[in-house]
Amino acid sequence: MDQLKKDLEVKTTEELFLIPEPSEHQCSRIDKLVKKSRSIEKSSKFIAFDYNENELESLQEGFTEACNTLHDIQYEISDFEDELEAFRKAIEEAREWGEAWKKLCKRIIEENKDNINLEKYL
Repeated sequence: MDQLKKDLEVKTTEELFLIPEPSEHQCSRIDKLVKKSRSIEKSSKFIAFDYNENELESLQEGFTEACNTLHDIQYEISDFEDELEAFRKAIEEAREWGEAWKKLCKRIIEENKDNINLEKYL
């Protein structure tokens, strides 16, 4: 396989077979989303719980609505981090699955290079 890549002046097996390159690891992107979700949750808790229910009676209806909205945000964001972690795990598993198939295919090709006409797949 390495000799064929060298002969055809390609760097990767993906380039050789015109297969898309695997995507980069997504963990850093997920880490950013987790950090944002924590910040949103922390901010909404701080704002939503920084009032007294009795004082709200004398305040404008808009403030009550804003506080209710913050509670809704807090509820919606509360399991967002868990969902992102499940997403991270699924991405990692898909990547590992693809890598395992790639390794198997390469091994099959290497072990059967005399019986396989790779040029018909290029």
